[in-house]
Amino acid sequence: MEALSALEKELKYRRRFENELNLQISQVRRDQTSSHAQRLLLYLDQSRQENRALLSEVKMRLFQAINQISGKAELIDLTSPIIQDGLTISLIDQDYTDNLILHCILHQARLYPTETQVFLSSNERDFGTPEVQAALRNVGITNYFSSTQVLLNWLQSQQSE
Repeated sequence: MEALSALEKELKYRRRFENELNLQISQVRRDQTSSHAQRLLLYLDQSRQENRALLSEVKMRLFQAINQISGKAELIDLTSPIIQDGLTISLIDQDYTDNLILHCILHQARLYPTETQVFLSSNERDFGTPEVQAALRNVGITNYFSSTQVLLNWLQSQQSE
């Protein structure tokens, strides 16, 4: 869910950027005599095409990653108790989706109290707060990573021990 939310934001940013490019292209097209305007028009159009290609690539990579993960990951069922906790216990203010995601994680972590559990999210604004970190620790999630690379480094260090 978090990855799809990030994709939605990226889509919004890319559309906004394309709208600005379209506006600039429209403005530059009006100048029919300047060689600079003609070159700029070419660059703006190329930028618009690259923006679309980048967005397409981001979507493709995300969907490939989700597809790979779905074959290996354990899906967390959205149960009534999780929904109730998500509605009544607000650990993440103003973001109901992230609060519900957090409660799914907390419920899942309680099912495996003896296993090593870590949490990865670059959303430090919501998941990095002291309240959320305490809730994660209370269910046995002792390590929070805001960077995939730091998580990978930690995993490597665990294998060498």
